[in-house]
Amino acid sequence: MSAPEDWINKQVAIGMSGEKPQLIFGELLGVSDRGVTISVPVGVSTSTIFYPWRIVEMVQLESSANNDSPSNEQLAQRIADLGD
Repeated sequence: MSAPEDWINKQVAIGMSGEKPQLIFGELLGVSDRGVTISVPVGVSTSTIFYPWRIVEMVQLESSANNDSPSNEQLAQRIADLGD
């Protein structure tokens, strides 16, 4: 079974908690005991963003999200349900 540490430099979907749960798609740059760092497209460039574990609900390989896995809307609903 693979883990986020094995997905460095691959495209991932990160489920975020909060008032408006959301999915962020980008290239996974790093994983630590503090959180994850990803590179996300912003217009014609990219931005590197760190997300602490306290707001990350899930990390999934983007290719996994396209193979008989829940839709983005279903994943967002699952994230929302975790907060209930």
